[in-house]
Amino acid sequence: MKMTFEIPDIIGERFKAVVPRGSRSPLVAKLIERRLVENNLDEACRKANDLNLDLSDWEKLNESVVKSGDVLSSISCPDG
Repeated sequence: MKMTFEIPDIIGERFKAVVPRGSRSPLVAKLIERRLVENNLDEACRKANDLNLDLSDWEKLNESVVKSGDVLSSISCPDG
């Protein structure tokens, strides 16, 4: 896909001077992809933090399951 962007002249000139022709589009694509991934991770972290989960509730649930043995006793391993 072809896209057009406007950037400050000084950045464009430095970019052209440092990145050889033929390497520019792949580099820009890689930088954009990296930024999109970072943004998705940041967004996921923000959403998780916004949930304000109380970990003590999870710990209590885990302790009760381990003490009862219900889940562990229902797990069977194949002979092997």
